[in-house]
Amino acid sequence: MKLDDVFFTLTNTCNICFRENQEGYFCPQCQKDIKYNNVICNKCGRSTINPENFCNSCQNQDAFFEKARSVFLYLEPISLLVQKFKYNGKRYFGRIFAEPLSLVALKEFADADILVNVPMHKKDKFRRGYNQTEILATEISKITGIPFINNVLKKDVRTKRQATLTKQDRKSNLKNVFSFTDKSLVKGKVIILVDDILTTGSTAEIISEKLIKAKAKKVYVLTIASVGEREQKDREEKLKNKKVGFFAKIFQKIYRHKQKNNVQ
Repeated sequence: MKLDDVFFTLTNTCNICFRENQEGYFCPQCQKDIKYNNVICNKCGRSTINPENFCNSCQNQDAFFEKARSVFLYLEPISLLVQKFKYNGKRYFGRIFAEPLSLVALKEFADADILVNVPMHKKDKFRRGYNQTEILATEISKITGIPFINNVLKKDVRTKRQATLTKQDRKSNLKNVFSFTDKSLVKGKVIILVDDILTTGSTAEIISEKLIKAKAKKVYVLTIASVGEREQKDREEKLKNKKVGFFAKIFQKIYRHKQKNNVQ
């Protein structure tokens, strides 16, 4: 059975262009625009620049998670739907995304014992009204029958949005941020960690490390979409240039201020 056979079956309105539709979640035209994650790294599951077993990042370092998989590339229109799911109250997208994610979970992580999700800080969850990864994990559990253990982890510190940070800054941003409510819930378990997007893998790696050190047997990572190796390389370059530009403006202001004072 193909992902498309399960994914596009339930509604009469396209969730991308909103036109009347008899093909399921998305109309045939919008289905053509969706990019599936096919040529991937065997470890992190992101699309690779070259058709090799591992991306450049995974060739050079070990990870605490066994492997990660995502259904889509984080490109439009899927990226726009994920943003709506996260920030615009479109909770029903959790059910839409859960169907193809469940197929991946059953195929790639057949030995999984439980599902856990990436937690949000309580203040952020209160402001948004929900945690999208909790919704995802709940829906995946309904389809697959894999138990979802909620609130295994908690986020103790509010952090900057990961999307605004470079790979190096992302790791620093999440240092000493997560803690357990009960370590015994993961001991000896094969775990699927559910998140929405895999970009650099920093969140997945940090949480997986905590789970493994708490005696989890194995950790898999499952996300809606992932940022491909090529796209990530471009993104990192833009963020670095933006950071350099920010500091350049500050130094320029300081220099002008000194020049002005010297003239006076």
